[in-house]
Amino acid sequence: GYCDIGEYTDHLRPYIKRREKEEEKQKDQVQCICVELQERLEDTRDELYSAGYYNADHDRSLEGLRHLARKLEYGVALFSLPSEEKEHRKLLEGQRAIERRQRLNREDEAKACREEEEERRRGVMYEMLFDPLLSIPECNALPVVCDVGATRGEEDLLLVWLRGNSEE
Repeated sequence: GYCDIGEYTDHLRPYIKRREKEEEKQKDQVQCICVELQERLEDTRDELYSAGYYNADHDRSLEGLRHLARKLEYGVALFSLPSEEKEHRKLLEGQRAIERRQRLNREDEAKACREEEEERRRGVMYEMLFDPLLSIPECNALPVVCDVGATRGEEDLLLVWLRGNSEE
């Protein structure tokens, strides 16, 4: 049958004694010794790395264990867990990342709503500005232009000034 070593070690995790603070790190601390077929050892390493274990092959007992395992045609790998402090910090960082992602999603949705509202408002303003039914008839507007500007027939240029948003 198939044994998911990562899942298995996850179930064992609460029962494994490990250091509380990162400063208490000991060079020879090993929490998991894995004896596996040589051709399967790399896959097992990958599974344990993904389960949060670290390589502890620096331990001085490794050579003795490897010598014994080679006689049986097996491989040996040593693993350790992070400290409680480091794991807690990692969980907090993960929660913060989730909160940041949610906040960014909310901000993106609000921005999209604002842009949609602005586009709708622009459309309404464009329709109102250029709608012939809402505009003053030309016959009413032209006499004002002629009264203020040059006399009829002498005009070279017509300037139309539309007031901007911030202009009085």
